[in-house]
Amino acid sequence: MENQIQERLKALLAKEYGAEVDEQKMIGDQYDLDSLSIVEMYLFIEEEFGVEVPEVDRKMKVSLADLVAIVEKVRK
Repeated sequence: MENQIQERLKALLAKEYGAEVDEQKMIGDQYDLDSLSIVEMYLFIEEEFGVEVPEVDRKMKVSLADLVAIVEKVRK
């Protein structure tokens, strides 16, 4: 399940931001996202997975692995 989520997230981020995800970097740093762009990123994720990410889980500094964990948590 985790691998499917990771692959969907990688495809979504590449589509939205025009570059492949570097799994070693923070998403915001890699794509040079400001705080509004981070909020939009979570909206894209919510739409893609049909989930709602609570405010407490919407971290500004987040890696691909962190996003996978967040999606897994809110899908339960």
